[in-house]
Amino acid sequence: MASTSDKAACRTKMKLECVIHVSKTASGKVTAFTNISKAKVIRCANEWKALGGELGDFANTLLSDNADLNLTLDTTTCGYHRQCYMKFTDVSKISRAKSKLTQSVEDLPAQTDTADFRDFSHNDQSGKASRVPDGYSGSLQTAAQIRNDEKLLLYIRDQDLVALEAKYHKTCYQQYVRVLSTQKKQDGLLGIKQYQKAYEIFCHDIVEERIVKNAEIFRLTKLLQIFKGYVHKFENLDAAKYRTYSLQHRLKGSYPQLVFLRPSRKNLSCLVYSDNLTTADVVEDLPFDDDNSFESSTSDTDDIIPSVKNPSPTSIRDLYMSAQNLKSSVTQHHFEPMEWPPTAAALNLSNAEHVVPTKLYNFLAWVVGASEEPVITSKVKVEDSVHHKLLSVAQDVMQLAFKGKKMTPKYLSLGMAVRHLTGSAQLIGLLNGLSHCSSHSVVLEHDTALAQQHLDHTDALPATIVPGEFLTFVWDNIDFGEETLTGKGTTHSTNGLQSSEESMTSLKYKEFR
Repeated sequence: MASTSDKAACRTKMKLECVIHVSKTASGKVTAFTNISKAKVIRCANEWKALGGELGDFANTLLSDNADLNLTLDTTTCGYHRQCYMKFTDVSKISRAKSKLTQSVEDLPAQTDTADFRDFSHNDQSGKASRVPDGYSGSLQTAAQIRNDEKLLLYIRDQDLVALEAKYHKTCYQQYVRVLSTQKKQDGLLGIKQYQKAYEIFCHDIVEERIVKNAEIFRLTKLLQIFKGYVHKFENLDAAKYRTYSLQHRLKGSYPQLVFLRPSRKNLSCLVYSDNLTTADVVEDLPFDDDNSFESSTSDTDDIIPSVKNPSPTSIRDLYMSAQNLKSSVTQHHFEPMEWPPTAAALNLSNAEHVVPTKLYNFLAWVVGASEEPVITSKVKVEDSVHHKLLSVAQDVMQLAFKGKKMTPKYLSLGMAVRHLTGSAQLIGLLNGLSHCSSHSVVLEHDTALAQQHLDHTDALPATIVPGEFLTFVWDNIDFGEETLTGKGTTHSTNGLQSSEESMTSLKYKEFR
């Protein structure tokens, strides 16, 4: 009992110091360690040391400075602030630090997790990945060097994949290292190669620089043509008898990463490209220039077949820019809208010529071969019959561009003419669907507006009706008999005859429009 009281007295005389001062704001009373708190601090210090960070560095310093922390933490001199103790021994903080460390390891590149050797060989992505066994690292690095795969070499060059616990899909690995067996087989079969000097220069300039590095695509026949040129240039020999099969066989041995894609059409030569390209890349980057045109020939013969050329990107770009230029000339062409309702004075040839832009008219004339005159400031001169047709087509184009927001002379006059000639609403609807004339409802509105305009500008009674004179009237219905979609909206006209005994020469006619 006395011993316990002596220790307590000693603690009060000596000043305790916080040895885990990790909270800068902590102050006040320093509590002495007990055996339980001391053991907990030592355990947490070891955990923080492995986790790193600010608290990990502090724990590392604490443990390195004290070889035996259990003896160093003297309960008579060492203590702690309550705030520091809570922060240093917080289990939740330690758990979160462990989770962050695990997540950062999972986010590292493929050399520490699953090795994605090549995208094209990932046919077994759903399968279980296995760790790289002993002896496989060298094969993988050799295959990557043969393929010139700098992306993979960046991760595995001079690395111990077994120690890194790298993983792989079995089918992916087999596909990737297959180049090793292919190269050994080709080296045994080829033996002494012809035109070696020209071949080495050809491989450096064309295969390595353009196909492998620049990811260009060539026809095999084009490569053979270039190779023959190198033979003549650097060895002064004629390689006319050298075949595409021989060059293909030779290239497969020297560059196993090359792909020789045979098209479905037998008269086309193989496409040659690096296996770094996907199928989508090959379709997108197919060569269209003169150097890499689509020459047609068999893979085993050099017989030249007339080449089939696709449009070059330059011609497509020019065509597109020309279309945009015409589009601007149509949308920006300004012409005064016709007064409603348009009369015969507005629906004439002169107004139609004013409505159509010069660029559009000349373009159509050049397309159909009506003119070869390269004029852009004025409309080209063509025959009258062709002139009317060009104006008709041009107004159709404009009507389609305006989406019916602006009326052209042809659009209104054709619909009105069809109505008065046939009275068929279905025929008008058919022509309107082909963007040749206005709709049936617009035609009826136009016709009604013209009739109302005529009534507004004429007298209500004919000039031959004189007050006080005997008149004879004969009236009857004379309908148009036109067709409508529903049977409604037909025109009913009532015509009448009026006669009088007074001499016509004595009448004073009223002037009317």
